[in-house]
Amino acid sequence: MGLWQGRLTREWEGCEMNFPSLTQGPDVVPFQGGRLDDPTIRTVYEQGARRSRNRQTVVPRIWKLLWSHLTATDLSTLLTFESDSVGYGGTAFSWDNPDDGVQYDVTFGEPLVWNINPIDPRHPEKRYRVSGLLEERV
Repeated sequence: MGLWQGRLTREWEGCEMNFPSLTQGPDVVPFQGGRLDDPTIRTVYEQGARRSRNRQTVVPRIWKLLWSHLTATDLSTLLTFESDSVGYGGTAFSWDNPDDGVQYDVTFGEPLVWNINPIDPRHPEKRYRVSGLLEERV
């Protein structure tokens, strides 16, 4: 079996890696989901007539995630997973959607973005705000 055949077969078996366990899940608000592409081709003719048709039958989902108060340990876990385990989006992994409880095979759609939160008297240790985009792999 050639290299490409192994990779093709592996795609159908599902992901071998899971999203890491963190001490908190992503914020429920502003949890956002949507579709990766607009699956419709729309044409407007010179006479004003409009036509539309499907471009594709499968439209991958996307999720914009936000963690507003991650600890330094959680941040390190997440960044290590992104860089070392899945190569900044090059490898898919399994992720449990907190909204519907369904497990999806996803990749990072863009690099994670993080910053330090202002010091909060309720959380004297540093807390981090992290955002990212997940794309469903179909």
